[in-house]
Amino acid sequence: MTAMVMHYPQEHQRLMPYIKSLVIKGDPSLAPRVRMGLSNNGNKLCGMDICTKDAVASSGYNLPAIRTMFQATDFLGISCYSRFKPDDISTMEDSAKQHDTELQLFGIDLATLVNVQGKEFILSEYGVGGGLNGDGNKPAQTTEDAISMPYYGISGPYTRHYDPWHSSLPSTIISQTRLYLLDWYKGATLWLSRKGGPTYRVDAAFLWALNSWDHLAIHPTSTTKEGTYLDPDVAQIVTEHN
Repeated sequence: MTAMVMHYPQEHQRLMPYIKSLVIKGDPSLAPRVRMGLSNNGNKLCGMDICTKDAVASSGYNLPAIRTMFQATDFLGISCYSRFKPDDISTMEDSAKQHDTELQLFGIDLATLVNVQGKEFILSEYGVGGGLNGDGNKPAQTTEDAISMPYYGISGPYTRHYDPWHSSLPSTIISQTRLYLLDWYKGATLWLSRKGGPTYRVDAAFLWALNSWDHLAIHPTSTTKEGTYLDPDVAQIVTEHN
């Protein structure tokens, strides 16, 4: 979807006022509260491959129209699965920096849009999955594993065998990965309470509540007869933050 937005900026820009008109059709008083924006993957603006200067130059992008489209938005959103390191809270910006690096190939500066022009910046997907491959069947075993590929997780209903966080173990037994999970949520809530930074202001974040990313067990398949991804300590951290 992200690549489609970049290839057809004028069409997507025309959609924004049209969608807004549909939203407020039944109640025009909502108009001041309805905001339209773009929510993209944190990377791969050019498609399945990481963007490069040569790829952008050779692909026939309408760069002026892309820049106009971004200017027309009220907010920007990204899927954010950063390689967070507990000893460096600034690594929470990992995904945003990658997004900014690719945007700049199109002549767009994320920090300017957010910090100078005041566009809302939202983490429309946010979390850590504890997986090691895209097939969703290889759980992280160590802290380093969990850091390395936060965008991957375990697919399907909860099972103890594939649970990377060992959520069903007694609370007195804390694995490396569960300790990292707690550090991640403590770091995330501290970072969000500071409105992000140090490079980009962050206005809101929405947890990805599915499979092994769902530490609040919101999705029905996150709890089965074998156990649950619900982590009471994580739930308390999130509740206190909110």
